[in-house]
Amino acid sequence: PPPPPPPPPPRRSLLLSECLHERPISSPVGMDAVIYAAQISSSFFSSLAGSVEGFLDLFVDGGGGDDDASLNSRSMTIGEGGRRIPSGALSAIVLWCDSELVKFTNVFGSSRLLGGLSLSPPGVRRTSTKEVKVSLAKEREHSIEVAAKCCNQAFSFATENLDTIGLPLTPKLAENIRPKLKGCEAE
Repeated sequence: PPPPPPPPPPRRSLLLSECLHERPISSPVGMDAVIYAAQISSSFFSSLAGSVEGFLDLFVDGGGGDDDASLNSRSMTIGEGGRRIPSGALSAIVLWCDSELVKFTNVFGSSRLLGGLSLSPPGVRRTSTKEVKVSLAKEREHSIEVAAKCCNQAFSFATENLDTIGLPLTPKLAENIRPKLKGCEAE
């Protein structure tokens, strides 16, 4: 049998990279960070879902039966339409999506978004006066609130776009985002 088709073409990765480097509508400071999180999450996850769907469409059975050698016994039927996808193609999709999620979380956790928030635990910063400590505690509390809303945007768009095509990546997304929260994930 012929080898499985290659993973999605690099142009799809370029499109996703372009989504991650969109300029924010406004300065991603404070609550505007939530808008920016929604902006990049929406464009990234809808593009990722479109890329995966486009790749899966290459395997739509045209009704010609099982005589196609690429649709062998190690394939899986996906969705109501009965698309049969070779296991090698599914593996390529999962690996490609994992690498794209890493890119997304690196941008999401960078200084452009979560990295710009004061999420560090209180014991990390040393201060001299009580007023400064109270101010830092309030700033951290507000930053945690903003980070939670940003993460909700990312998970919402990931679920909305990827679960519908049968690719639930939110557990992997959560695993990738957790270190970017600088120890405040419990809060």
